[in-house]
Amino acid sequence: MFADDEGLFQGSLPRSGSWQVDVKSRGFGVHRRLRAVEVEPAAGSSRAWVEIELPGTRLEGEVVDAQGRGIDRATVMAVPVPKKAGDPA
Repeated sequence: MFADDEGLFQGSLPRSGSWQVDVKSRGFGVHRRLRAVEVEPAAGSSRAWVEIELPGTRLEGEVVDAQGRGIDRATVMAVPVPKKAGDPA
């Protein structure tokens, strides 16, 4: 299955239940394996909605002062926050 420009995808599975899902994106260097994605159709339907959340791969923004004016040559750093016990994988 392939996602469109908005990240939406569709396809068919032979049954509902737990599935391993591999997500890859060549353009952003993303490769993620999700070991147990539950796929269950809504009551009375043969369709299921699955949301897959991935860490961001792109960061955009603007650094401004208190008056909303852009700050020239500001430095922006993104640092991963260590996971705590009990955080989702």
